Amino acid sequence: MKLVCPNCEKLELVEPYTHKTTINVKNEPIQVELKLYRCLECGQLIQDPKNPQDELDIAYRIYRQRHHLLQPEEIIAIRKTYDLSQKDLSNLTGIGIATINRYENGSLQNEAHDTILSLLKNPEAVKELLDKNKDKFSEEKIASITKKIYELYKKDSLKNIELIFERYNDKELTGNRPFSLKRLISLISLIANKLKEKNIELTKTKLNKLLFYIDFLSFKQNNCSITGAVYAHLPYGPCLESFDTVISSLVEENILGVKEVIYQDKSYEVLEPLKEPQTDIFNPDELSLIESTIEKLSFLSAKELSEISHKEKAYTATKNGELIEYSFAKYLQGVEDV
Repeated sequence: MKLVCPNCEKLELVEPYTHKTTINVKNEPIQVELKLYRCLECGQLIQDPKNPQDELDIAYRIYRQRHHLLQPEEIIAIRKTYDLSQKDLSNLTGIGIATINRYENGSLQNEAHDTILSLLKNPEAVKELLDKNKDKFSEEKIASITKKIYELYKKDSLKNIELIFERYNDKELTGNRPFSLKRLISLISLIANKLKEKNIELTKTKLNKLLFYIDFLSFKQNNCSITGAVYAHLPYGPCLESFDTVISSLVEENILGVKEVIYQDKSYEVLEPLKEPQTDIFNPDELSLIESTIEKLSFLSAKELSEISHKEKAYTATKNGELIEYSFAKYLQGVEDV
């Protein structure tokens, strides 16, 4: 094979050559391998004109991969998912337009900006940011972004649940367990089926409280939650993070059904199981804990469960909207008091 050698200034025979070098990225040594050619006449290293390589770009890519940061093309893909311009993305996230442009063209992003941009993988996060920054967008643009959000909800509703919880990697918030969608779905199905066997109505409030007590009681006893899900302080007590999104996704996937019940001129919704739970995903001790907690708490009304959960330190020591750390599990009283 022949290439033009910049040193010889003419076509010369070349051979493939792997050039290894070390580049420091944020004081971290990154070894880079470049696939080049070596001139057989003078030894000059030559880039493949059809596949030029940038050693700094390669080092940055390796660094991003090691530290689970977004690659430039991923940032572009996230932006285009919602038909956003770089200015739109800036208005949504608060990151400067010039900074976004640099990131998309290969500059290394800082971790704080990467966290914000990674959140946009979750349509729920985009919706929250859009609600906070509506004054920066035209009505037409708001309608366009909102349409994209709901298209994504419909496209893969279960994936949305994973995206909601996978953004949390603090063991204090996940109960020493990485979030498991299978475990959460199986636990919800198991609760729904057990209550149906007992002929007890499962309201959203009751499900929320049962999930909270089962996960936190598991952490109290075994230093590990059942699902790895995150909980927050909300007006009606400790609640599963993005609970309404989770339930709507399970309804969309025909895992749960929703029935409207009318009683004394008032209506409320009851959740019904549409699938059998995958109980083999839990070990015997976990199943025993789940079933005993359901047995103790399921006969209480939603109002009674709310009142009990309001007295838990996990609730009294946190503020509205604040995420609840599993370390509060050691103070649980509700299960023992029943």
